[in-house]
Formats: sequence, C-alpha cells, structure tokens
Amino acid sequence: MYGFFDYKPGLALSDMEFVGLKNFMKIFSDWRDLSRVLRNTLVMSGLGLLAAPIPMFFAIFLNEIRRPFFKKFVQTTTTLPYFISWIIVFALVLLCFPMRG
Repeated sequence: MYGFFDYKPGLALSDMEFVGLKNFMKIFSDWRDLSRVLRNTLVMSGLGLLAAPIPMFFAIFLNEIRRPFFKKFVQTTTTLPYFISWIIVFALVLLCFPMRG
C-alpha cells in the first residue's frame, strides 16, 4: 500500500500524496540497478543456503570431543558473543525507550 504514496515517516497514510505507479516505474526504468539488486539478493540467498549446514556439522564435531572441560570451553566461547550482543541490544532499547512508571 505504501508503494503508491509519497511516504513520509510519522504521517498517516491519508495525509500522504498519492503518486500511483510512479515508484514502480522508477524501479523498472533502470534495468542496470534492478539487475544489480536482484543479483545481490540471489547471491545472498545462495550463500545463506550453502552456509546453513555449518552449525549442524559444528554440533556433530563438538559432540565428538572427549574431554568435558574442552567441550564446555568451546561451547561457552562460541555462544557467549550471541548473549553479549543481545544484552547490548537490550541496553540500547532501554536507553532509547525508557520505562515510565
């Protein structure tokens, strides 16, 4: 729906100017840009499909480690960055949107 209007954040849809198919004509008028965007999308999707089995192989190899201390160390060091990044995201959201009581 927003593709048919001159979108400006913060305004209601009824307050925006109706531009019809102008935005779509702009996309399809320059085939060089459109082909670059489509190629980028397809390459990123292909890389995502190729990289999808890597975590499964990592889990299988990790399961084959015999020393419990080393296994726990590798598990901790590989998963800790994900938890730290979510803590940073939570802190930033809390700073941007303070809770009012």
